[in-house]
Amino acid sequence: MAAPMAEQISLFRCQMQKRRFNDVSLRILESILVVKDVRSLVEIRSAVQELLRSEATLVMKRTASKRADEKLCIAEFFVKAFALVGDSESCLALKYEALVLRDTKYHNDTSFRVSYQEWYTFAKDSLDSGYYSIAIKGFDNTISSFIYENNETLIADDLHLKDHHIIVEVKNLRDKAASLVSSQSVQTLSSNYLKRKSIEDDNQRRSNLLPINTKQLAGLEFRVGINRRNANKLQKSQQQCEKAKKCSTCRHGRRFAEVPPAGPPPQAAATAADLATAHDGLAFWQFMAAGSVAGLVEHTAMFPVDTLKTRIQTHSLPCHPPPGLRHALRSLLRVDGVLGLYRGIGAMGLGAGPAHAAYFSVYEISKRLLLTEDHPNNPVAHAGAGVLATVASDAVFTPMDTVKQRLQMLGSPYKGVSDCVRRVLKEEGFRAFYASYRTTVLMNAPFTAVHFATYEAAKRGLMEVSPESADDERLLLHATAGAAAGALAAILTTPLDVVKTQLQCQGVCGCAKFSSSSITEVIQAIIKRDGYGGLMRGWKPRMLFHAPAAAICWSTYEASKSFLKDLSDRKPPPTTNRSG
Repeated sequence: MAAPMAEQISLFRCQMQKRRFNDVSLRILESILVVKDVRSLVEIRSAVQELLRSEATLVMKRTASKRADEKLCIAEFFVKAFALVGDSESCLALKYEALVLRDTKYHNDTSFRVSYQEWYTFAKDSLDSGYYSIAIKGFDNTISSFIYENNETLIADDLHLKDHHIIVEVKNLRDKAASLVSSQSVQTLSSNYLKRKSIEDDNQRRSNLLPINTKQLAGLEFRVGINRRNANKLQKSQQQCEKAKKCSTCRHGRRFAEVPPAGPPPQAAATAADLATAHDGLAFWQFMAAGSVAGLVEHTAMFPVDTLKTRIQTHSLPCHPPPGLRHALRSLLRVDGVLGLYRGIGAMGLGAGPAHAAYFSVYEISKRLLLTEDHPNNPVAHAGAGVLATVASDAVFTPMDTVKQRLQMLGSPYKGVSDCVRRVLKEEGFRAFYASYRTTVLMNAPFTAVHFATYEAAKRGLMEVSPESADDERLLLHATAGAAAGALAAILTTPLDVVKTQLQCQGVCGCAKFSSSSITEVIQAIIKRDGYGGLMRGWKPRMLFHAPAAAICWSTYEASKSFLKDLSDRKPPPTTNRSG
């Protein structure tokens, strides 16, 4: 299952949990079912049917005491939803409930009541489709509605010839449906089977013999058993209708879907479990690979802007105000040329790949551990996962970031990456590479907390607005959400970024030298020299860096995950033998 499709399923599950029974949810459901691969469509449709049946049963029970109009809206939503996934039995069962609710709601308003023609059409469709218990109820309501509309009685002598013909036809069809209904209720059999199966599953759990995805397998085996029992019963009754051999009904009109006796393929049983998270199916190394690619693409594309930001933040001439973005660009091009924009990119290449591999892999694992089924979109969990990812990635990236920024400075005395590393180790010691680590973590922790929480919220909001987006449009969605998150987080954390840059470049090219790595000391020195505005130095290039950088990073990361997922799906799945 591709990652975008799994995201849509996760979003639809969230809509159901939040009881959003509206057109937006139906559009999301439609986008889930737009699958070109027939095998994937069958698996997805089966899993979504199970989800809808579970939600419909739960919701209809909880809304039993509510007003008729509220229950009617919910019933009509599920009628449309079951029609989309091809669950005719559930669709007709809930359509019957919706028609009854309409009659209840508009009892005194004949213009909105269900006409006998509507009841007749519904009952005839149920009969033709093999849902005989539902058809009986429909024909009963057809007669009642017809008599109500014509203000007549059931006595044939009092009816007109045409009216008598209609009543007789409906009664004959009702008798036909009644003759096709099984003599013994399948509901009783299914209830007993389910209890017995539950006891067997509990015993298996105690013996540690319960296989993976047992919940789904038990549901499928339950339906297989019901179908087999019903088939034997129909054969004994020697019923003539072929449709009655393919479906079974209970006294409430419920029919259990036909399942091949051989049981489902292993992939189908696992599909429902894949709905729990958006990106299941990727191994740890695949998250690392996707994150590494995303980091390299992001930093390479945005490196010139990062160079300008560093030049502005390390300006240390008290007699001259800090240069603006245009002035810094002209000065850099005049002194160092175009290549000056990429000075230090080697250090970035050595650090960005491994750092982002740690960044995204830790984020994905932490997100799975922190999120729960009850709160699948908890912003606090997303923020917490982002903070953990920051601590891991900054430990990898800070040394190379120090080298990169020293090479980016105006008039840098270093010849290259190796020269900078050698001289820093000789003159300042290894601790100089981590002089800004504490500040970097303190800056990036709130940055990533805001960034990830904003990104997940923006992505979810955009997906609700445009749930039917194609794969290419989905990349634009990730880019838009990433840009918004990056811009907001960059502006809010600019003061800490200024402090970090001052610590990493202290004592080089005229930059102030600090006696310790104290954040308070650096902030006081900046305010004393440049005022409070000095803490916001470089906010424009920082925002211009992080907004497109986040857009590039997230879209590349999601595209890389989809690519790796497709590669995994192309490999033949391992065959497993299941007994019983």
